[in-house]
Amino acid sequence: MTSADLSSPRQLMLDVSGMTCGGCAASVQRLLTSVDGVSAASVDLAAKSAAVTVTKNVPVPELVAVLENAGFPARLREE
Repeated sequence: MTSADLSSPRQLMLDVSGMTCGGCAASVQRLLTSVDGVSAASVDLAAKSAAVTVTKNVPVPELVAVLENAGFPARLREE
């Protein structure tokens, strides 16, 4: 794997529970984009999911931990 492969943007889908309002969705988006290597996050409150664009090799457990520590249980959506 080359260094270019590691920096190529890729998208992850997370299932996120515990969101009950737009404020929760905004918090989830803010939490995700605060993680180093995350370039964008789009949260869908109705679907209880988040699309996360990463530009580095960000470990999924790190993303999950950030959300769970804030009270939003999350897991990687299986494709």
